Amino acid sequence: AGFYFRRGLPAPALQYAQRAATLEERAHGAVDFATLLRLGAVHSKSSKGHVRGLAHCEAAVEALRQVGSATTPSGAAPTPIMTLPAWRDAAARGAEGPAQPRRAMHAAYQAHLAVAYHNLAVELAYVQRLQDASAMIHVADELASQSIPAKHRWARAICASVQRLRDLHVTNSFVQHSLRPRLAVHQAREEQQRAAAIAASRAAMMPSA
Repeated sequence: AGFYFRRGLPAPALQYAQRAATLEERAHGAVDFATLLRLGAVHSKSSKGHVRGLAHCEAAVEALRQVGSATTPSGAAPTPIMTLPAWRDAAARGAEGPAQPRRAMHAAYQAHLAVAYHNLAVELAYVQRLQDASAMIHVADELASQSIPAKHRWARAICASVQRLRDLHVTNSFVQHSLRPRLAVHQAREEQQRAAAIAASRAAMMPSA
């Protein structure tokens, strides 16, 4: 799926991503968050797929949040390179280890959660939910600042989306506020002209004395 997606071929990418989701569901009883994010990204490439893409991104965030809530007694989140069922098994076993590996696992979990929130924000922007998108991208930015090096491609992508969404929000607000008074005046003039035309038509139809 990733190969075809990078090649700009969304149809076979979607086919393989859906097949992966089906196999994960059969084998583990749940779909891995990475597969959900890939499904969201593939759907996003189609002209009318942003609603489905948004649904998959929401599912990915929720899956990661469930994993985060199932932490081990030592407070470490299971490593996010596992599938979700493997995470749950690790949490159930209460796996413990040295402090440094635990911190590394927690940072990796936060990094993946940052990517999931970023993709969710992008899909929210596509469906014109800009306020929600702005909130989600700031969550992604905060998580990324704590877990991803600034020069990493994920961090750069999140930073760029923060700026684009900020610009989009400002532009959209400016257009709404600047055009609203003009539209109101234009509509009022149209109503006056329509009323005058109706009055003139009625006057013309009335018999003269």
